[in-house]
Amino acid sequence: FEMLTPDGKPVKLSDYVGKGKVVLIDFWASWCGPCRAQEPHLVRLYQEYKDRGFGILGISLDVNTASWLSVLAKKENLWPELCIAGKEDDKRIRELYSITGIPFGVLLDKSGKIISVVNAGWQYLKMILNEYYKANNGDSCKNGDL
Repeated sequence: FEMLTPDGKPVKLSDYVGKGKVVLIDFWASWCGPCRAQEPHLVRLYQEYKDRGFGILGISLDVNTASWLSVLAKKENLWPELCIAGKEDDKRIRELYSITGIPFGVLLDKSGKIISVVNAGWQYLKMILNEYYKANNGDSCKNGDL
């Protein structure tokens, strides 16, 4: 499936993951209150771990790109943000990742392998990141260390 960048360019998930960084794919939507409330916590986690090879990729499940772009205009936008291109792709991505509600995250190691599914909120993500980086003595994450 393809997603859109804020300037309307179509891209694929593989353009962003498996590139030597631990990446949280953060599924959210402009209309999701809990997603928006979690944002400041993700910003703090990003700032805490970015120098250790951690990144975030936001994927909006908005089918109305105008709503998505309106929210992006008010955010800090510290990481790449993409939007699902349409209702069919939204359905496919929800099935592919077994997304039953948002916010929903998938934490990938630097090779693109799933480390953890994060559907319990930012506190769980913080715990996973702490354990993961602790296992690597503070270095960037190594494949399969958690």
